[in-house]
Amino acid sequence: MSISLQAELCEKYAQAYLNILGDSLTLSDAENFLRAYQFLHAHHKITFFLKLSALDDQVKTKQLKLLCEKFELPESVDAIVQLLLAQKRASLFEHVLYRISTLFKERAGIHDFVIQSAVALSEQEKGQIEKFLARKTGQDNIYTYHVDTRLIAGVRLRSQTLLWEHSIAQQLRQLELSLVAKGN
Repeated sequence: MSISLQAELCEKYAQAYLNILGDSLTLSDAENFLRAYQFLHAHHKITFFLKLSALDDQVKTKQLKLLCEKFELPESVDAIVQLLLAQKRASLFEHVLYRISTLFKERAGIHDFVIQSAVALSEQEKGQIEKFLARKTGQDNIYTYHVDTRLIAGVRLRSQTLLWEHSIAQQLRQLELSLVAKGN
């Protein structure tokens, strides 16, 4: 199956799920979907086994139910599991979870921001950044902080669709680009 077809199918499954059950989901549910996706993404062997036609669907169902319980996914996810198994597309489960999470947040107007800084930020600095992003987006945001010494000094504020950066690393990249452009 081509990557674009896979992405399109995952999108359709996620949209259908949210169209029917989206009103009953919470932000906590969306975060649990994302955590389950991250687990599956980090453990590729699970998705590999879901592709095996020789592996009984009852075994796959049991394991996926255990996974759903581990990550406290809503019981309504069982409908997606059963549908994917019936259509021999259980290997898409990982990406369907991701799209459910991201589509839910998009519909709710929530951005996930990863805030990278060259050094650990104080609570006051975090508050200033969060206030800036809330003002710029006009929406609710979720923040995850990481130290990235490659920035040298400064910060990078990144969501799936937005990026603000003010760092030495960015200035060096811009300088390099201008020198390359002048050299041509």
